[in-house]
Amino acid sequence: MGPESFELLREFAPTIFVLGAVYCLGSILPITRTWARSLIFAVVWSVVAWYLHWRLIATILPATGTWYEIGWLWICFAIELLAITEQFILYLMFLRTADRHAEADRHEARMRALPEDQLPSVDVFIPTYNEPIEVLEKTITGAPCLDYPNVKIWVLDDGRRQWLKAFSEAKGVGYLTRPDNAHAKAGNINHALTQTNGEFVAIFDADFVPQRNFLMRTIGFFFDAEIGIVQIPHAFYNHDPMQTNLALRKTVPDEQRFFFDAIMPSRDAWNAAFCCGSNSVTRRTALRAIGDAVPTEAITEDILTSIALLRKGYLTRYLCERLASAWHRKRLRLSSSSASAGRGARFKSSISPTDRLVAV
Repeated sequence: MGPESFELLREFAPTIFVLGAVYCLGSILPITRTWARSLIFAVVWSVVAWYLHWRLIATILPATGTWYEIGWLWICFAIELLAITEQFILYLMFLRTADRHAEADRHEARMRALPEDQLPSVDVFIPTYNEPIEVLEKTITGAPCLDYPNVKIWVLDDGRRQWLKAFSEAKGVGYLTRPDNAHAKAGNINHALTQTNGEFVAIFDADFVPQRNFLMRTIGFFFDAEIGIVQIPHAFYNHDPMQTNLALRKTVPDEQRFFFDAIMPSRDAWNAAFCCGSNSVTRRTALRAIGDAVPTEAITEDILTSIALLRKGYLTRYLCERLASAWHRKRLRLSSSSASAGRGARFKSSISPTDRLVAV
């Protein structure tokens, strides 16, 4: 092996080391344990610190040239630091994670031990605008099968369609509409809140079908007076476009699993989980604390509701169980949603610095 080969090996050694570590340790590290997460955090950020030292000492400070050339180097370095800072916050959040399965088991047992007339009342909202019957039929047919005696199903039709009203009545569910479409989905929900009186409100998008035990697994969390919302992951019973088009159905999880299976449990451990709209249950008395309505300042009324409730002392709890599923027909609009939430979140000034950090 010649000098060039050794030089090439030296250049690729860090990459080979990282890939080997991921392959060898990824399947054996107890990733849910705090010590394992702390170990990964320490190793990763030690490498990043070494890289930043090299980046500054070897590539930035020795650089020579005109003022605008040096200025451009520092601008690029500053952008790089911003990206690394964002990743640092994410890794910091991953130091904790929450598993609520056992807690949900205890709550469900407690709920099922109660007499039916002592179970709190729940209104189930199915907001819709222009979805066809092929989408709505599954949800409207499945929702009445919830294993919960004190529940009322409501279809919130912003399309004011007579055929949907007739279909809802045939299925034995309530039908609500309004004369306009002000504030889109948030306005639709707020109108329904004025027409109903359940102690809790569950929301399902038009294509999400809940499992029978959805309410029994979630309502018990509200025995804790601090809980304002319980959120369940968005799950899908078909493959997303990347899995389908690249024939990766068995080897790559769908695009939302990282968010719902990794990020949200970690946010929950920091008490920084947030409502994702569908598959959520909200305490009505908590909504009364913020004006008896969900915020309408942006299209992300779900995230803004969590922030507004946090300001009033109510937490959003996250249960990572697939208790409702839909057809994978659209991709997350994370960029536009995050930007919209940022524009509408004038609530942040009154929440703690830690909550503000993990809410970024």
